[in-house]
This record gives sequence, C-alpha cells and structure tokens, in this order.
Amino acid sequence: MKITYFFFSLTFLIFFSCSKDKVPEINSNLDLSAVSYSKNVQPIIQAKCIQCHSAGNEGVELYDYDHVAKAAVSGQLTGCLTGNTSYLSMPIGSTLDSIQVKTFVNWVDQGFQDN
Repeated sequence: MKITYFFFSLTFLIFFSCSKDKVPEINSNLDLSAVSYSKNVQPIIQAKCIQCHSAGNEGVELYDYDHVAKAAVSGQLTGCLTGNTSYLSMPIGSTLDSIQVKTFVNWVDQGFQDN
C-alpha cells in the first residue's frame, strides 16, 4: 500500500510540477536584427524560465532585466540554450525552438539592450 501511495504521489508531483504556459507564437519571418528585451526576450522567459528562475530561487535568477543581463554577461544565458557543454542545458523538461534560441543569441550579440 505504501509503495502504491508513493508512486501515485510521485506521478502527481511530476505531472503538476511544471506549468505549461503558452509561449507567444513567434513568426519564423520575424526580423531578429533588432531584438527587444520587453517584446521578444521577456515573454519567452515568462513562459519557459520563470517557474524555476524567479526571485529567491537558488541559482540563476531571471525575474528582471538586471538579472537576465548578468546571465548574459557571464555567458550562462546563451551557453545553456545553445548546447555549450560548460553549462546545464535549459530549460529542463521543456525546449525552446530554434527561433526562440536565436532570439536570445541575437539579443546578447546586439548588446542585450533594456528596450
């Protein structure tokens, strides 16, 4: 009985531990030559990252521009999204499509402006 309860609890925890927020649809024809933090980067963070990287969580916090910029400067932001083996691949339990990854990379390459 205890084993059944344990597996039921574990299944429930895994199933409901991550929210599945809808990410704003990104047009594949999106012009990424001028990426905006507020229009392009922040919505992806809110949908895919903030559940684990909110204020007060251990590790990298991504709840505001200053913390995201700090991760950009250190290389963690793009490193974890592009498969750099020096960083843990993110997001855990989810994925970003190639346009979303390119959005982050271009934003960092363009100087990670707070715009």
